[in-house]
Amino acid sequence: MWYFTREQRLGIIALSVIMIVIILVNGPVSRYIVNRQEAELGAENKAAWEKLNVQIQHSRELAQKQKPAEPFNSSGQTSKKVSASQERKTRSMIVLEINTAGREDWQRLRGIGPVLSERIVKYRDRLGGFSRVEQLREVYGISDSLYQSVKAGLKLDPTSAVRRYSVNTASLEELEKHPYISKTLAKQIVGYRSKVKSFETMEELQKLYAMNDTLYNKLLPYLTIY
Repeated sequence: MWYFTREQRLGIIALSVIMIVIILVNGPVSRYIVNRQEAELGAENKAAWEKLNVQIQHSRELAQKQKPAEPFNSSGQTSKKVSASQERKTRSMIVLEINTAGREDWQRLRGIGPVLSERIVKYRDRLGGFSRVEQLREVYGISDSLYQSVKAGLKLDPTSAVRRYSVNTASLEELEKHPYISKTLAKQIVGYRSKVKSFETMEELQKLYAMNDTLYNKLLPYLTIY
């Protein structure tokens, strides 16, 4: 059995009291230190964020100052808007004579670029000229919607003549080059005039089995017996 002197007992009691005090005080102190560190860190982050926002705003203001302002006209519209409006108005006023318009002329119509204008001119040359405005629809790449949007700006001069081929003298190669004349039809035309007789009327072309009424009407402006 252990025995302590009076001085030892008093020492143990004092030591116990000190330990209890340390335990009670240590929790709040630790939380205070942690909270203080978090507050300091939060303040640093907030200061850094505010500094970054200031830099971003400064960059925006600098970029805005360096951007050239669009000039305004008397009605308050910018020149860019005025140019676009004028371009649409100009395009709507364009009227092309389809047998004389060049590649650059066709490109003035909305929806027709360099490639399509080249096709139009080449097809017109192969035909020997357009005999009807509607023939533009036969060009590859001319959709119905595109044709409807540009047809108001197209005209056909009634005095413009198309190239005509004589069914009695044109060679097989010349006939085959025309978009409306197939190789079969070209051979029948040449065969008829060389083995039967020369064509005396255009109606005789309808005797050829490769010919039909629709094709005959399309070909009439381009063929002659002379």
